[in-house]
Amino acid sequence: MVQCPSCGCVLPNMAVFCRICGHRIGPGAPRLDPPSPSPRRCPAGRRRLAIALALVIFCGTLAALALAIVHEPTSVKVLDQAAQSPPVSTSVGPTAR
Repeated sequence: MVQCPSCGCVLPNMAVFCRICGHRIGPGAPRLDPPSPSPRRCPAGRRRLAIALALVIFCGTLAALALAIVHEPTSVKVLDQAAQSPPVSTSVGPTAR
């Protein structure tokens, strides 16, 4: 295992670039051959950001659904009005009585 000299992320031995910060991993990068008891993992800030973003999207979807339930869409109102209006004759020409 290799540790990124820029952010400290633990990477595979074949890594050329850090998958978190993009820093080039050179031959002088610190090697972590024996697994240390608690190697520094990739920053938790990105994980927190992803969770926060998912939460915002979920709450926004719930809010949009609640608004759609409370406020009837205009297309449904138009269909309702059309169903309640008297039928319109579609025949052309004189009608038989």
